[in-house]
Amino acid sequence: MKIIKNITLLTSTRDSKINDPSTLYSNLVLLCGCQSVVIPSEGISENDWKPNYISYGVAYGFENIPKARDTIPLMREALLLAAAQSQELVRLFVKEVDEYFGAY
Repeated sequence: MKIIKNITLLTSTRDSKINDPSTLYSNLVLLCGCQSVVIPSEGISENDWKPNYISYGVAYGFENIPKARDTIPLMREALLLAAAQSQELVRLFVKEVDEYFGAY
């Protein structure tokens, strides 16, 4: 239930400010209908930060909110695609383990 409590806390305001730029919370608050703003880390540019995870709709700093809002519609599909890819990787892993060790 910790995740539910954190989502409730994060979505209690219209703009959620995330101090940890490497978590999924930034995406979860978007799914709850709030704008997500990651507070930039010292020495880490927006380009260095973005590859860490799906960042559609997430503003890296308050000055990027308008740009982030333009990409919100892309976030849901990107998360669904990432989930499907993860499921496929797990399926392939289980198949390989099964083939190597044999079915029980």
